Amino acid sequence: RWPCGNKSVRVGYNPGYQRGAKLAPHLGFSQGWFDGYDWVIRMNPDVFIYDERKLFSLMGDPGNWAVFAHCGNNTCMDNIGCAGRINTDFFAVRPEYVRKDAFADWKKDFPVAEDQAVFAFRNIV
Repeated sequence: RWPCGNKSVRVGYNPGYQRGAKLAPHLGFSQGWFDGYDWVIRMNPDVFIYDERKLFSLMGDPGNWAVFAHCGNNTCMDNIGCAGRINTDFFAVRPEYVRKDAFADWKKDFPVAEDQAVFAFRNIV
């Protein structure tokens, strides 16, 4: 059941692995797709939530504007270290706290989407 009754599928151009990961949130936030929603959850298809209680607890706290996963000190698939980055395989964010143009720089030369996420969510973290 969809509480808002709004079901939309958007299909468009994929400019590639990293740029596509950066373009999608740009389109969603800049074009108002998430307006009126309490939360936006972005998840890769290979991300699984086995126990949602902690996530729902964090999302239930009105003082939390986002739930991010730290990329860790491991090495990403691109062999560029991930330390200090927001993991873009999963994030949950209250769209009211994300600027419409937060991801407008998706074409910039951020090496990976995680770098752009740190910049885009800088007012939250």
